[in-house]
Amino acid sequence: MRIASIEKQEDATDRMEIEIARFLEQVSDDHLSDDTKNKIRLMMREIGELESIGDVG
Repeated sequence: MRIASIEKQEDATDRMEIEIARFLEQVSDDHLSDDTKNKIRLMMREIGELESIGDVG
Protein backbone atom coordinates (compact mmCIF):
# COMPACT_ATOMS: atom_id res chain seq x y z
CA MET A 1 0.00 0.00 0.00
CA ARG A 2 2.79 2.43 0.89
CA ILE A 3 4.63 1.66 -2.37
CA ALA A 4 1.52 2.53 -4.38
CA SER A 5 1.29 5.88 -2.59
CA ILE A 6 4.94 6.63 -3.27
CA GLU A 7 4.57 5.69 -6.93
CA LYS A 8 1.50 7.93 -7.20
CA GLN A 9 3.44 10.85 -5.73
CA GLU A 10 6.34 10.18 -8.10
CA ASP A 11 3.95 10.22 -11.06
CA ALA A 12 2.60 13.56 -9.83
CA THR A 13 6.09 15.08 -9.63
CA ASP A 14 6.82 13.80 -13.15
CA ARG A 15 3.66 15.47 -14.47
CA MET A 16 4.46 18.72 -12.64
CA GLU A 17 7.93 18.79 -14.16
CA ILE A 18 6.49 18.35 -17.64
CA GLU A 19 3.83 21.03 -17.17
CA ILE A 20 6.27 23.56 -15.70
CA ALA A 21 8.78 22.86 -18.47
CA ARG A 22 6.08 23.36 -21.11
CA PHE A 23 5.08 26.66 -19.55
CA LEU A 24 8.66 27.88 -19.40
CA GLU A 25 9.21 26.86 -23.02
CA GLN A 26 6.15 28.86 -24.06
CA VAL A 27 7.33 31.89 -22.09
CA SER A 28 10.80 31.61 -23.56
CA ASP A 29 9.34 31.96 -27.07
CA ASP A 30 8.51 35.59 -26.27
CA HIS A 31 10.94 38.42 -26.84
CA LEU A 32 12.91 38.41 -23.60
CA SER A 33 16.03 40.01 -22.28
CA ASP A 34 19.17 37.90 -22.03
CA ASP A 35 18.87 38.06 -18.24
CA THR A 36 15.34 36.67 -18.34
CA LYS A 37 16.37 33.92 -20.78
CA ASN A 38 19.17 32.94 -18.39
CA LYS A 39 16.69 32.84 -15.50
CA ILE A 40 14.41 30.55 -17.50
CA ARG A 41 17.33 28.21 -18.26
CA LEU A 42 18.14 28.13 -14.55
CA MET A 43 14.52 27.34 -13.68
CA MET A 44 14.49 24.51 -16.22
CA ARG A 45 17.58 23.02 -14.61
CA GLU A 46 16.07 23.43 -11.13
CA ILE A 47 12.82 21.68 -11.99
CA GLY A 48 14.82 18.76 -13.37
CA GLU A 49 16.81 18.57 -10.17
CA LEU A 50 13.68 18.81 -8.00
CA GLU A 51 11.98 16.06 -9.98
CA SER A 52 15.01 13.81 -9.61
CA ILE A 53 14.87 14.32 -5.85
CA GLY A 54 11.29 13.05 -5.97
CA ASP A 55 12.25 9.91 -7.89
CA VAL A 56 12.17 6.65 -6.04
CA GLY A 57 15.43 4.76 -6.40
